[in-house]
Amino acid sequence: MESNRLGLVCSGAKALKTLTALLWVSTENAGEPPASWAAMGYPGPDGPPTPTYRPISTEAISGDTTRLADVVVVVVGSGAGGGTVAGVLAATGLGVIVLERGSYRNESDFSHLELDAYRSMYLDGALGSTADGGVQMIAGSTLGGGTVVNYATSFATPLAVREEWDRRSGFNGVFEGDRYEQSVVTVQKRLNVNQDNGTPSSRDLLMEKGLRGLG
Repeated sequence: MESNRLGLVCSGAKALKTLTALLWVSTENAGEPPASWAAMGYPGPDGPPTPTYRPISTEAISGDTTRLADVVVVVVGSGAGGGTVAGVLAATGLGVIVLERGSYRNESDFSHLELDAYRSMYLDGALGSTADGGVQMIAGSTLGGGTVVNYATSFATPLAVREEWDRRSGFNGVFEGDRYEQSVVTVQKRLNVNQDNGTPSSRDLLMEKGLRGLG
């Protein structure tokens, strides 16, 4: 019982720490920046959202809904996994329904303010955690899922990691094979993954400096 109480206290303290840190660096109005921005050398958002056409049609479902078709495949989630699966199946001529919990937001909705982004595009406002509160869970909850909020999902999986996946799973060349490699190339081409905008932020430069110092 004492252990459980301690766990609850620790979980509450971590949640409060996360919320406090978020409020310290966030604002509802870019015209009223928090003092922390100047301390960090952050100049603020680039500017107002860019008017951009939404090429995808969505439908909000709030009750029982019926759809008729000869063959329908239902994909839950529209992120890196679900979105890719839906695209491949649709290309074969199958009817595909993609269910996404989050709303549809694109460039025309991006205010470049953290607080707004966390509330509108992250699961549980980016305040969720594992059951014991030990690990904070940050995941996208919007059309496109994690691919919208985490550009690192575009990186190709390193060969050493793929070799480990094969070894641990007992597979023989599944992740190391040519088919996996071709799948990665196909997805990156579809998403236009490139290195045209790879300028590191001051945070990343500071991390790199520290890592180099550690060897």
